Amino acid sequence: MHNFAQFVADPKLTLGGVRSFRYSPYYDPYVDQLIAKRRHVESADPGALYRMFAIPRFDAFITNPILYLYYVKQLKLPAPARVEDWDPGGATPSGLVLGKRSFTKAQSAQWGALIHKMLADGSIQKITVKHMGAELGAKAVYRAPAVPEAAVPQ
Repeated sequence: MHNFAQFVADPKLTLGGVRSFRYSPYYDPYVDQLIAKRRHVESADPGALYRMFAIPRFDAFITNPILYLYYVKQLKLPAPARVEDWDPGGATPSGLVLGKRSFTKAQSAQWGALIHKMLADGSIQKITVKHMGAELGAKAVYRAPAVPEAAVPQ
């Protein structure tokens, strides 16, 4: 099995997931199909998802490398048989979310500038490699595609 369409085509297989979670434009339609076919087992949170996988309550689940490493270590779970990335679209961007009640616009801008500086100078890459290893760490940092200058509003 080498893609999600093959997974969905096998009626014996089930997928685990966190309730109401969305993954990516590639994964979401497949997850919706599995939910409709009652082949999706829901968990309340990522920790529960990993514990349910270890039992095993389902055959596969979608995660990101950072959560994977954290929960496997934290919960002392056995490594799965294999880990694959079936999303041909590549990394899904994520970011730092700051609450309006806790951060002013100026503080939010400062945090944004710091993150962009750390991305530019390689600090975030070094941190991910240190904690995730060279292979996963190199893939974990999202890099937005370059926007052609003609597309940038003036």
